[in-house]
Amino acid sequence: MMILSNILQTPDGIPKPGNNDPIDLSSWIDVTFYIVIPVLIIIFYLTWRKKRRNKKNE
Repeated sequence: MMILSNILQTPDGIPKPGNNDPIDLSSWIDVTFYIVIPVLIIIFYLTWRKKRRNKKNE
């Protein structure tokens, strides 16, 4: 009975902890998506916040 309930509760479309692969840093798409884009977002956010703070002080 316990095995049947575990089988029925496991959804098919979501990733499971056992089948996750590490990031492939030799692929330029992975490097762009996981490293370059987040760094650019942080840089743009910090510059936007600094400009906003300077306008507020004027």
